[in-house]
Amino acid sequence: MSFSIERFRAGAVDVVALRNHANGECAEILPGLGGTVHRLVIDAGEGPEQVLDCDADREIPENPKSRGRLLFPWNDRLPAARFSFEGRTVQMTPDKGDGSRIHGLIRFARMELLGESADETGAELKLGVELDDPAKFDGWPYRLRLEVRYRLETGRLRLEFRISNPGSRNAPVALGWHPYFTLGGSIEGATLRLSGDRFVEVGADLMPSGRVPSVEGTSLDFRNGGALGKEELDVALSSGDGVARLERGGCAVELRQDPKFFRWFQLYTPPGNRSIAIEPVSGATDALNRPELGLTVLKPGEVVESWCEVVAPR
Repeated sequence: MSFSIERFRAGAVDVVALRNHANGECAEILPGLGGTVHRLVIDAGEGPEQVLDCDADREIPENPKSRGRLLFPWNDRLPAARFSFEGRTVQMTPDKGDGSRIHGLIRFARMELLGESADETGAELKLGVELDDPAKFDGWPYRLRLEVRYRLETGRLRLEFRISNPGSRNAPVALGWHPYFTLGGSIEGATLRLSGDRFVEVGADLMPSGRVPSVEGTSLDFRNGGALGKEELDVALSSGDGVARLERGGCAVELRQDPKFFRWFQLYTPPGNRSIAIEPVSGATDALNRPELGLTVLKPGEVVESWCEVVAPR
């Protein structure tokens, strides 16, 4: 069979690997750490290579840069670790030095195995987690359930999301994924192309100013392709057609997302020019307090489904 599912341990962490034996591609998932996509190897143009910059084994339990993590029930920073929704203010525990809380509540949660399969066309894993206990999830008072289907096919890793509200009252939610992309172990000399025409302006504290200006005439205009490595990025750009393409040398990889739900690409370049985080996010920073930036509100019993995928374009 061309595809299989294997299990092993990286240090103290359980890993589920979806493998394509025909060409050496693989995706490694960490169910015990919120469904993190740890490593992804696909053929980006010059044979199989690792296109996600991932934690070293010793870093995995703490995951200092949130590499590969799923961000739920909100993504990016929540100022003062606090938000208000339908007349209620919810205070959570800060986990950043500026008093904010970042990237939601499931980064260190164990996800439930819901199913798995492998055949000649692909390998897939389905995981789920439910926010059903405020004591377990830092006082979060709204019931939400996230299910994720990971499917590896030749030249493609697809993530399909199903978010539901099993509770008795409305629930706010935003969702993101935090992959760091690299080609040949670097982004030096790489170009990024995406059609987003607006960006979320932020202040020195990285919190939104309330303005969403045009990228026209700025260094954030990647509509015709722009070089990376010259400046650090930490900004949300509108999703446009939902395709972000990273190219370097003879290699290319695309992050494609459902632009109706994932309204933004969050771009972040850590020091060193080794990688760039290109994150599908449904809400920009502080969307829990700024619904206009992409907050989704689920009524009791309501479900929303969406997707994103990493593709090696042929």
